[in-house]
This record gives sequence, structure tokens and C-alpha cells, in this order.
Amino acid sequence: SWQKLHLSRENEDRSSAIITDQNEHVPRFCKYLEQVMLCRFKGSRRTMFGMNKLELWQMFTMLSKYCRNQHLSRFYNDIIEQVKRCSKLKTYQGRGRAFIRLALTKGLLFEIVQTLVTSALVTSFYELDSILQSQQLKNGFMGILKQVSEVKFELMLSNVSFLDESWIIPIHKLVQMQYSSDVGLLVRHINNRAVVVKVEPQSPAANTDIEPGDVLDQIFGESLYMVRVGTLNDIMRRYRDQSIPILIIKKNLPNGMPFDPIASRLDLIFKTDNIVISKEKSKPSPKPKSETNGEVYRSPSVDETPVQAPNDGNLYSAIYMGSINMGKKGDKAFIEEGIKSVLDRKEPEIAITIELNEGYAIVKKRASKDEPILRFSYTEISSCGRLTYYPGLFAFIAGDTTCTISENFTCHVFKATSEETAKTLLGYL
Repeated sequence: SWQKLHLSRENEDRSSAIITDQNEHVPRFCKYLEQVMLCRFKGSRRTMFGMNKLELWQMFTMLSKYCRNQHLSRFYNDIIEQVKRCSKLKTYQGRGRAFIRLALTKGLLFEIVQTLVTSALVTSFYELDSILQSQQLKNGFMGILKQVSEVKFELMLSNVSFLDESWIIPIHKLVQMQYSSDVGLLVRHINNRAVVVKVEPQSPAANTDIEPGDVLDQIFGESLYMVRVGTLNDIMRRYRDQSIPILIIKKNLPNGMPFDPIASRLDLIFKTDNIVISKEKSKPSPKPKSETNGEVYRSPSVDETPVQAPNDGNLYSAIYMGSINMGKKGDKAFIEEGIKSVLDRKEPEIAITIELNEGYAIVKKRASKDEPILRFSYTEISSCGRLTYYPGLFAFIAGDTTCTISENFTCHVFKATSEETAKTLLGYL
């Protein structure tokens, strides 16, 4: 792998050639570097709380105190701090990979590994038959790293959102769009990523390079990796009336091939919803009807969000249709059951207003100064959705405490003034 990377500079002036992420051999070289570092790595350690899984990143952070060389120590700590500050890196594996990329860029990987193999950490983290403890194999590896240190690398840290999953660096693009209460994007949250499933024609988003299948990586400088559903609209609300900068990750690589981590998410969307993601800004194809002559709309709060700013004051008029206890049934699969049960009970309808705030929702009787009839933290809401054959009708299921630990759930059913308002409310919830 190193030979291929080295030979890729054959047609360049080697004294000035710089290896960047555009070099197709970089991901495989980095992958093999990681595999050598993980060969016979002690992947767990016993603590007073049991066995803890270990990654390269934890070892790298501990190695700093063994850096006796003042020059290495200063740059080593700088690498550690840069990785820690990167909000796009959420796992130890991703941070370890980012560390390796920065060490290559700063030309310090040879010195860092040399420090490791001469420190007490090598016996703490590696088995005796590992590459880094075998004298012959270690010498061969260090010889390669010595050659690597003589080559100039410039690898980006800004485009590392998928390092948790892949060494391949996808296309990263900044797009700018005019502010609008509805920018024309429909986003599905799949495996902690905000995937674009629809771009509305003649919308602000339609005038950019955003296509169905792309991933929204960052908006207004804030990472969208592993954020809760609804965060997009929260951010839009905070930056009202400003031009919108969005960093996107394209679904295809420079060679036109699909970027596998995104492709796997698109496959999941296609299998569950029959949505076709193509190069065109296409519309989802119709979903099959259920046996009940309708279907549960996969609500924005579950996994699909229209990107838009809330109405002024976040106050909406609606009708409260009633509620029913669901026991331990808090999943979105029970939304339809909850709505039908409430409608069958034919409870008196109550005219209400729904106020959506930063961390909670308040339901009050319309034109009343009485205390709210309902107040929920968003962390208590386990699921929400609507039925397509009841326009404007929607519901959410909430626990009596944080939904992840609650064992008692209630379904609350509402009727909005229109189908679009119902979608907006679900999107913000």
C-alpha cells in the first residue's frame, strides 16, 4: 500500500509533491496503518466497574506524558487538542483515525510510534506477539514509517464526519441559500445522519447543489451528526432572516461511485419507504396503503423533517381530541392504535393553542388564562405521527418521565387547522 502511494508521485517532482485527500491511495494506506497499530492490540482493560473496551485514541491520549522531546511534546499536544475540539468526531475510533491523519500531516507519525514502542505503554496495550513487540516486524514497520516521514502530507480535518465509519473522504461542499420559512428540503434522520430525501422545485434549496441523497453535515457552523430530530428547525429559528450556509456531503465520490456509508442509508430508506433517490431532485413515489385503508405517516419527529423555521411566536391553534393510556406502548408503531382508540371514545373536543418553546411544548385552552392543560418536555415524547386518511389529525405518545426510561405512556390526539400545519407541528416536535 505504501509502495502504491509512493509510486503515485512518480510523475511529480518529489521534492515538492504533496499527498492530499485527492490521492486515491490515501484511504487504503491509512486503513493498513490502523490495522498494523491494532494488530494484537489489547482491546479491553479490567477496571473496578468491569471490562472497558479500548481504542487507539485512548492510548494516544495517554502517550503524551511519554513525549520527552520538547518539539514532539508541543506538536503532539496540539494534535490531541485539535481532535478533541472537532465536534464532528463522536467516537474513539473516529478520533483515533483523525489523530493518525494529523500526525501524517505534521510529519510526526514516525516519532510518535517510536515513542510508543520505547515506552511502558507498549506492554500495557499490546500482546507479546504483536507487530509492535516483535523485534523483526517492528523494525520493518518503523523502516516504512521513516520513509513516510520524508513525504509531505496535507490531509483535511474539516471533512472528517464519516471517519467513524470509513477512511474514504467524500466530497464536501459549502452551499449558501437565501433565508425562507421553508427552504424546500425534506430530511430523513437515518443512523444519526440528516439525509436529504426531497428537494422541492422552485425553492431556495432547488437553486443550490443539494440533491436527494446528500447528507447535511453542518448548518450555521453547527454539526448535524448525532443530533436529535428537530435540531435543524431549532437552528433555523435562532438564525432567522440570515443567509443560510450549509455544508453538505455528496452521495457520490469524485469518480462517480456511491459513497458506501451514504449508500447504505439510502438503501434503508428505499426498502422501508419505496423512495427512489436519483441524481435528479425527484419526488418520493407513493407508498402502499395499509389494510386499514390508510397508513401511518412517518412523522418528521420520528425520522423525517421539513427544514423550516417555526411561525412567529411558535403558537398554533388546534383542537384537542383527547387522550388514552397506552401502557408500555411508546413506539411509533402504536400511533395508529392510539388515534383510533381516542376517536372511538368520542371525547368532547377542546379548542386549544399549542406553544412550542426551546425545550418543551405547552397546551392551553384557547382564550383562557387558566393553567396549561398539558406541558411536555421533548425528552418525554417517544413518538408522533398522523394518519393520511384523516387530514390535519396528528398525535404524539409521551411518557410520564423521560421516554427512554418511562414504563407508562399516554397518546394525545389533536386536529390542526390544516394538513400542512399538522406536518409543521410534527416537524418541530
